[in-house]
Amino acid sequence: MGLKNVTFTGRVDNSEIYRCLDQADIMLSAPTVDNMPVSILEAMNAGLLIISSRVGGVPYMVQSGSNGLLFESNDSEQLAELMLWAIENQSLAKEMITKAHQEVGRYRWEGIKKQLYMSYGIFA
Repeated sequence: MGLKNVTFTGRVDNSEIYRCLDQADIMLSAPTVDNMPVSILEAMNAGLLIISSRVGGVPYMVQSGSNGLLFESNDSEQLAELMLWAIENQSLAKEMITKAHQEVGRYRWEGIKKQLYMSYGIFA
């Protein structure tokens, strides 16, 4: 395949997360269960392409083909296809990264607080 500079980091200590994100282009996440992974928000904020399994709350955060790519849990062939797609379609991947980076703002406290207040009839 001729891929270079590929690193599978596995578990990363909290003190090293941002250093790793700064060195990355793609964030692969393959949980079998996850409600709302903060790692995806961190990757969005860092400007990485997100490729994740379609589990739990992930599809509410990542809309496949819009702000990232999703694959069915435990489908390693589909994951590999999406990884190759990202390498071969870098301009489309960059568009997804831009959308994800813009969308991460809706998870910031000011936006969440406003939604929460509105849902309880409280005006901020």
